[in-house]
Amino acid sequence: MSRYSSIRLKPADLFRHKVFQKLKARPDCDKLVNYMIFLYHKDSELIQEFQNDLKARKEEAARDAGYVRKTGGTWPDEILNVMEIRDHEATDAIMQLLKIQRHNVWTDIVITQQELDEYQELRFTPVLKKKVKNFQLMTRK
Repeated sequence: MSRYSSIRLKPADLFRHKVFQKLKARPDCDKLVNYMIFLYHKDSELIQEFQNDLKARKEEAARDAGYVRKTGGTWPDEILNVMEIRDHEATDAIMQLLKIQRHNVWTDIVITQQELDEYQELRFTPVLKKKVKNFQLMTRK
């Protein structure tokens, strides 16, 4: 893919690290590692194409890596859990990929973007009436 031609790192280079070796047992291992490189490598063109939209960048990286949405438009759990940083093995591999690049500023940017994305999602989620009722009951004591 021409949009990733500036990335010199190859997936095979990553498997000398233990955290990436753990991913080999997964049926989607190749797609997963490509997704990580496409999304988190400092030379990825996706950074320029989707500067202000982390979710869109993640979705584009998943498509380019070979993942396909399920009927209904949702992503398969195998990649959705990675996208939402709920897969601990994948998160460890992402952190290792960031360390390999030895670029502290880029690592800080990636982490801050993820934190901001999670905060905004939480902040803009409407409060349900049930939660408000439970909170009121807890605070009446």
